[in-house]
Amino acid sequence: MIPTKEQLTKYANLTIQKGVNIQKGQALSINAPIEARELCITLLKPLTMLGQKECV
Repeated sequence: MIPTKEQLTKYANLTIQKGVNIQKGQALSINAPIEARELCITLLKPLTMLGQKECV
């Protein structure tokens, strides 16, 4: 089952805000297979909303 864009967005927000609990000024490194490309791109939006400037 392929998740919808809305499901990916909700999951990305939950992951960044609660799961990772990244703080301003911290860098985040994402290591994922190419199949997870859409999720990785979706994770960038909540990161930039938190003021993150670096994601590797």
